[in-house]
Amino acid sequence: MMKRSPISRTSALLALTAIVLAPSAWAGSFYIQEQSISGLGASNAGQNATGFDASTVFTNPAGMTNLTRSQFSAGGSLLLLGSKLSNEGSSARLPAALGGATVPITGTDGDDANSPALVPAMYGVWVVNDDVRLGVGVNAPFGLVGKYDQGWFGRYNSQKSKLETINISLVGAYKVSPKFSVGGGIDIQRARTVLTGAVPAIAGLQGLSAAQTQAFIGSVGGVGGLYNSNTDSLFQVDADGYAVGANLGLTWKPVDELTLGLTYRSRIKHTVEGDFAIQRGATNSRSGPAEISVTTPDIIGLGAAWRVTPKWELLAQANYFHWSNFDKIDIKSNGTTVTVEQQDYENSYSLALGFNYKWSDALILRAGTQFDRTPVTDKHRSTRVPDGDRIWVSVGASYDLTSNISIDAAYAHIFVEDVKINQTSSTGATTRASMTDGSVDILSMALRYKF
Repeated sequence: MMKRSPISRTSALLALTAIVLAPSAWAGSFYIQEQSISGLGASNAGQNATGFDASTVFTNPAGMTNLTRSQFSAGGSLLLLGSKLSNEGSSARLPAALGGATVPITGTDGDDANSPALVPAMYGVWVVNDDVRLGVGVNAPFGLVGKYDQGWFGRYNSQKSKLETINISLVGAYKVSPKFSVGGGIDIQRARTVLTGAVPAIAGLQGLSAAQTQAFIGSVGGVGGLYNSNTDSLFQVDADGYAVGANLGLTWKPVDELTLGLTYRSRIKHTVEGDFAIQRGATNSRSGPAEISVTTPDIIGLGAAWRVTPKWELLAQANYFHWSNFDKIDIKSNGTTVTVEQQDYENSYSLALGFNYKWSDALILRAGTQFDRTPVTDKHRSTRVPDGDRIWVSVGASYDLTSNISIDAAYAHIFVEDVKINQTSSTGATTRASMTDGSVDILSMALRYKF
C-alpha cells in the first residue's frame, strides 16, 4: 500500500512555485468585456462612442455628457463556458539518479471544467448641470471560475481556479463644446484569487540524502508512486488585495451624424497577500504566507457611431491591450522571493462591427460581431487558461417600459480556437493536452431608471 510522506519546507515552496505560477487567473483572456448590456448586444462595437446609457461610466466617461437625465442601471451577465481537454501524452521524466525513465501521467479528461459565472454591473450618472456629469460604477473587469476532477491528468498544472474582482469607478465629465467632451476618473480594484492543484510525491525528494531518497521512494510504493494521484499532495493559495488605476476618455462629433470616442484605462499593479497550504493526508501539512505581484494591461479603445438614417446607426470598435506589461509573476513567502516566473504575454487587440436599428420610439434592436485576439502564447498556455483567439456574434435589444424605466437584454456566443498545451512544472510533470470545442454563451439583462 502506498504511504504518504512528510512535507518539507523545500517541497512546500516548490509546490507554491509549481501551482501558483502556472499561467493563472490573471491571463488576458479573462479580461471580462461584459460590462455594458446594451453594448454587448452589438459585440461591444461602438461602445466608446455611443454614450447610450449609464454604463458609459466604464466604457467612456466622456459619454456621460450625452445623457440628459440622471440615471441608474443594474444588471448582469451569465457566462456559460464549455470546452474539452484531452490528454496528448502527459508524462514526467525521472531524475538520472532514479533511472531517467519517462513515466506517463494518467487520469480523467478535463471536460467542461468551467462553472457558470455571473458578472454583475451597476452604474449611476448624475447630471449636475448642462455641461458637468458625475458617475460611479461597480463591476468586475477580471474573473475566472474553473474546477477539474481531483484525479484528472492535468492535476499538476491546475485543479481549481477562482478569480474575483470588484472595481469601483469614480468619474466625471465636462462638455467643452457641443462637439467635444472629456472625462476621467479613478478605478479602485479589489482582487481575490483561490488556486488549488496537486503536487506529486517527487517534490518531497528535494534536499534528501541518497539513503533518505531510497526510504522515501519505498514509502510511496516505488518510483511508480512519485507521480500517482494516491500519493499526491493538495495545494491551495488564497490571497487578496487592493490597487488603484486611472481612466480617461473623450468624445468628438466632427459632424452631427458621427461620434468618435477615445479611451485609456491604465495598468493596475496588484500585490495580493494571503496564505498557502499544502497537505498530505489527514494531519501532515504545512502553511505560510504568500505574496503575489502581477500587473494588468493598459487598454486603449477607439469607437465610432455613425447615424446613417434616423433608424440605422452603424458601430465600430478597436481595442488595444498592452499585455506585454504582464511579463512576469513575482512570488514571495515571508519576505523571501520564491521565484520570478516569466510570462511574456503578447500585446493583443479586438475589432468589432455592429449596428443599432430603431424599430420604434420605444424599441431598439442591435447585433454585432467581434474578433478578439488572445495574448496567451503557445509557450505559456496552461490548463488554467487554455485560451485561443475568439470570434463573437451577438444580438440584443433595449425597450422603454415607461418614460423612466427601460430594460436591456443581450445574447452572445463566442467561438474559441482549438489550441494545444505543453506545460512543464517545476516538479518535472509535463502536461500535454489539446483543447477543443471551446465556447462561451452569454445571457445578459439590465434595468435602467431615469430620474
